[in-house]
Amino acid sequence: MWTITFLGIDELKPDMLVAKEIRDKNNWLLLRTGIRITASQIEYLRKKGVEGAHIGHEQRRVPLKEDEPTYQCRIHIQRAVNDYQKLCEGQQLSFPTMFFETLSDIILSQVLSHPGAIMMGLEMLQWHKTLFQHSVNTAILAVLAARKQGLDLADCQRLALGMFLHDYGNLQLPRDIFEKSTSLTLEEKEIACNHPRLGYEALAMMGILDEETAQIVLSHHERVDGGGYPSGLSSDELSPLVRIASVAEAYDAMISPGLYGRQLQPEQAIKQILQRVGTHYDKEAVFSLAQCIPVYPVGNAVCLNTGECGLVSVIEIGSTMRPRVRVYYSAEGRRIPPYEVDMSVVTDKWIVKTANTIEEIKPSLSGSPLATL
Repeated sequence: MWTITFLGIDELKPDMLVAKEIRDKNNWLLLRTGIRITASQIEYLRKKGVEGAHIGHEQRRVPLKEDEPTYQCRIHIQRAVNDYQKLCEGQQLSFPTMFFETLSDIILSQVLSHPGAIMMGLEMLQWHKTLFQHSVNTAILAVLAARKQGLDLADCQRLALGMFLHDYGNLQLPRDIFEKSTSLTLEEKEIACNHPRLGYEALAMMGILDEETAQIVLSHHERVDGGGYPSGLSSDELSPLVRIASVAEAYDAMISPGLYGRQLQPEQAIKQILQRVGTHYDKEAVFSLAQCIPVYPVGNAVCLNTGECGLVSVIEIGSTMRPRVRVYYSAEGRRIPPYEVDMSVVTDKWIVKTANTIEEIKPSLSGSPLATL
């Protein structure tokens, strides 16, 4: 049984339980219900001009047979990883059997070893299921790119935890702004662009993350040309982990339904990102991620630089930008006996155009081989 009392700022003590969310004079959320307050958080609230807080007092504590929040978080993360695995399988991108188990273990080990992260994850799930899935997806993508770059396990773990919590600040935004399907007004954009800082400050108060991991939360919308937010940092000021984080976040936001506008197909999303290498995104981070996701899904119609046309037949991890193509039409537009081109081996051929059907891009018999390109 619990009782709730309001205590002045000078009466607050570390480990007291916050029973009602605390907001500043501008109505920005500072601390959520259910947090065990720390000495540093008390000082932070004092600096913000907070007069006090509603504190819960437990009169009788009944031990639980099972840590329910930990169990719930484990189940939901594993389910989100499984959903991402199904997405990859639907795009005909096959990973080794143990691959997703390893990714799941990396994410789970980090989240479950940080009790505050468990509660934050469940808050995100309750607030918006798509946001929770996005958080797990970006953790997977970031670890994929980090492994491709050869980063060590410790960096992969930092990325997994940082990306899992990178959008926590969105919970402090008005829901109508987060869910708005049309363009945001300038005022709404200013509010939305503050979510990395809000998330960073909440995590800093709770002491959940080390500084390098917390920077992933703060800087995942920064851009290498200095055009990002919230601080306008440029390439030299962004760590390798942040550079990977920004690419992983952008890619999944583009392909996820209900996040940041029109949903794109994977190949459309990665092409947009590739076009912004050097301005928005770091080249190494983009190429590392692009080699782990299907730029050209199996069954996609493609036209090669030679004018030949066919269908993507096989995608292999590490060569997703250069798949195998089964060629059906010559450069002159004639139907030919099909043959395979493995572009990971045949380096003088590459894809110059894609379409849903081969009829849309095959050359005309009367035209130049490259007339439709």
